[in-house]
Amino acid sequence: MSQLRQLVIAAAEPSRLAGFYQEVFELDKIDESQGAVFLSDGTFNLALLPEVDPAKRGLRHLGFDTTRAESIRIKLANLNLADSDLHEVSSVAGIDHELRDPDGNLLGLSRREAKMPKTPIADSQVSLWHRGVPLPLLPSGPDGVRGAALHRT
Repeated sequence: MSQLRQLVIAAAEPSRLAGFYQEVFELDKIDESQGAVFLSDGTFNLALLPEVDPAKRGLRHLGFDTTRAESIRIKLANLNLADSDLHEVSSVAGIDHELRDPDGNLLGLSRREAKMPKTPIADSQVSLWHRGVPLPLLPSGPDGVRGAALHRT
């Protein structure tokens, strides 16, 4: 299943806008790259991208993480919607593909791998990744497992 994971806003001053979201909504800064600032509440990410053209500022797109880009491409073809083709892109926000919904809103897809670790989670380091940037390791719980809620059954 695809998961809604990112909202992208184009801004004149991403760092200034990031300060607002950090102060008011207590979002954590998880990365900064090429003038873009990435914030998160731990589940959903907000990417603030630099944009000099005032006409292109504002909400840019919704981002979904998916393992099924080809399945989505087939579903779009079956719907026969004009301007809803899946296009490959490369973006600072980590988007691999873009498409438009029936109302013309831009949607971004990020491929994620559906791989299980070969070693038990208790024996391996578990790190979080955001758009190819490693985030700090989760702290060890009382049983020595990184991320107290991460247990393999």
